[in-house]
Amino acid sequence: MTITRTWSVRTSALAGLLALGACTASDDADTAYEPIPTRGLRSTPFEPSLSVSFAQLELGYGHTCGLAADGRAFCMGDHQYAQLGTSEPMRRCQGGAQPCSQTPLPVDGGHAFVQLGLDQRHSCGLTANGEVYCWGFGEGGQLGDGLRTNSQAPVRVQTSARFRFLGRGQSSGNLCAIAEGGQLYCWGIGGDGQGGNGTLDVAPAPTPVASNLAFRAVGSGQGFACALAESGDIYCWGRNNYGRLGTGQSGATTVPALVAGGLKYAALAVGGQHACGLAVDGSAHCWGFAPSVGSTAPVDGATRPQPVAGRRSYRAITAGFQHTCAIDTTDQAWCWGPNLGGALGDGSTTDRIAPVPIASSQTIASPSAGGTGTCGITRAGRLLCWGTNAYGQLGFEPGDP
Repeated sequence: MTITRTWSVRTSALAGLLALGACTASDDADTAYEPIPTRGLRSTPFEPSLSVSFAQLELGYGHTCGLAADGRAFCMGDHQYAQLGTSEPMRRCQGGAQPCSQTPLPVDGGHAFVQLGLDQRHSCGLTANGEVYCWGFGEGGQLGDGLRTNSQAPVRVQTSARFRFLGRGQSSGNLCAIAEGGQLYCWGIGGDGQGGNGTLDVAPAPTPVASNLAFRAVGSGQGFACALAESGDIYCWGRNNYGRLGTGQSGATTVPALVAGGLKYAALAVGGQHACGLAVDGSAHCWGFAPSVGSTAPVDGATRPQPVAGRRSYRAITAGFQHTCAIDTTDQAWCWGPNLGGALGDGSTTDRIAPVPIASSQTIASPSAGGTGTCGITRAGRLLCWGTNAYGQLGFEPGDP
């Protein structure tokens, strides 16, 4: 039986937590909030008609970037902070207030990337030789180039480290990456301890996280971050609102803290206010913001991992700002959480406590969730998307019904 419930969903305003790279942030209850624009939403998966075929795709908050087979990056959606990384001409949306594009535009610089990491107002790409380039909003150190300035063109992150994995963010204002030896680095705003280095300082260039462990995956949320160690343990740090550090305890931390429960994990997904992991047996477990964890949870949040309803076995998982989608071992996609903008793809905008299947019979190989939208590349290489398209980030004209 599908369980439904409707919550008052809140989302971060651009002028709130991330304003000009501020080093501090108020409690969630005091942060300014505004609805995510939902014009042009698609609550059922559809195939965008795009000029580029993508081998990989990543969703940010209001923009999307993908990699062609040769590693070239193309972006579409919101360009208010130059997060599309292009000098190509484009239309204006949101009543003419912001530049945007529903067409994938080539990122300047001609770099070939093997992985992308997007946040709300900036984007980054990892090259085959371990370098990271970032573009967009950088006044809080988000571009990692040491300058704390914005850049439309990709700039190289300033570090001698060579990276093998690039994390992604959900309204985080910072990103993290894993070096070849497993050492974890983060850069950007740090006022909630999300840099993981024991301070509340801005990190305008990659700074080592205070841990000697080797890691294999990492992601950043709103005021916190989590990473999956090679041991299978997950560690989180930063703000602990809604229990999103998963430690079973209250209070923030500026250094990595072990997630409670004693499970070993094979995959990690970090949302804006929650996080999830796939245990080695394929079961999904989430913690943090109650409407996002995939099962009934205390109103003030799940402070430790709890199993997602349905007891399915999953092989991949991805998190948007407040929703989550996972692919089971038959390649069926399931989503749960707040459904603002149709982010769950079940043909409705009804919030779901428990996972619901997307309204498509196509099998998905790799998913990516962001903001209030989701996309997946099918086994046949086709792109399916669903959710909010206010800026053209799903590949059709902004504001279209």
